[in-house]
Amino acid sequence: MKTPITIAPEALDFTQLIRAGETVGWAEATAEPVLLTRMLDAQAERCPPFRVFFALTFSQAFAADHTNVTVTALGGASAGRRFFARGANNVVPANISDVSSLVARGHLPIDNSAAANQRSG
Repeated sequence: MKTPITIAPEALDFTQLIRAGETVGWAEATAEPVLLTRMLDAQAERCPPFRVFFALTFSQAFAADHTNVTVTALGGASAGRRFFARGANNVVPANISDVSSLVARGHLPIDNSAAANQRSG
């Protein structure tokens, strides 16, 4: 097993971590990592096309207009509604309590840190 790598926030480069077609997911509501979503937002246009998944967001930290980003969420509630203003194509009709089992069964593919560690180690 590889030792996890620690990276200072100012040195984080998502262009080196995200591969085309991968999904980045983050915790919902008050557990949302706002510093990281702001940094991802600032770097998103330089990344290959990727997907994001969140259950619920209260933050405006990630813009809804990145042309290379496909957003999937549990619903268009709270600040998340701006992602689905033109339609609800990528809304998952499930309860928040279902997220972990949907991810575990592969219905919501989230690319994990193990893959990132393999690439960077």
